[in-house]
Amino acid sequence: MTERKFRRVEPEFVRFLKEGDSIEGILLLRDTITFQNREASRYTIETDTGDHKCFLGSTIMDRNLTGVPIGTCIRITFLGKEQSKSGQPLKKFTVEIAED
Repeated sequence: MTERKFRRVEPEFVRFLKEGDSIEGILLLRDTITFQNREASRYTIETDTGDHKCFLGSTIMDRNLTGVPIGTCIRITFLGKEQSKSGQPLKKFTVEIAED
């Protein structure tokens, strides 16, 4: 029997910290987790190098990813922070899907 090589597929957690930070890949999973005593959407993608990465959603990101099927190639880009009408900090993102 041939000995198989295995690699760990625990997703790397990605944070969007500065304007222009982005991530691109195939959407594998959308689930909900408890984070800092509130529910948050978590997305897992597979990059073109085969790495699995996950990130937490935001209000804008969640709204834009609603209805995007698992298996779709997506790109998320962090545009920076603004204040909402109520004065709360708001992270802005673009959410894009591949056309091919």
